[in-house]
Amino acid sequence: MGLMVQRGWGVESNATIAVHWYQKAADQGDSEGLFNLGVNYARAESVIRDYQKSLEFYRRAAAKGHLPAMHNIGMAYLEALGPSWLRTQLRSLQSNI
Repeated sequence: MGLMVQRGWGVESNATIAVHWYQKAADQGDSEGLFNLGVNYARAESVIRDYQKSLEFYRRAAAKGHLPAMHNIGMAYLEALGPSWLRTQLRSLQSNI
């Protein structure tokens, strides 16, 4: 429901209402709701940007097997959030792919 509202599929687009639906889904343990909340916190869509909250929602979604959340966690560490030694190792691995 949240994605439909955020994208305006069949309804008027409203990111604030979308976040409400994502939160309801996340409260029930839904991995998509958790992931989409993470995206909204990372992009500051209808919430104040908070990378730590974003990462926490990604972690909770990843624990449920959500692959895009796992990817976003890896990218977060690669880009800035992780310790410098980990960023260096990840960049090294990425250059070997």
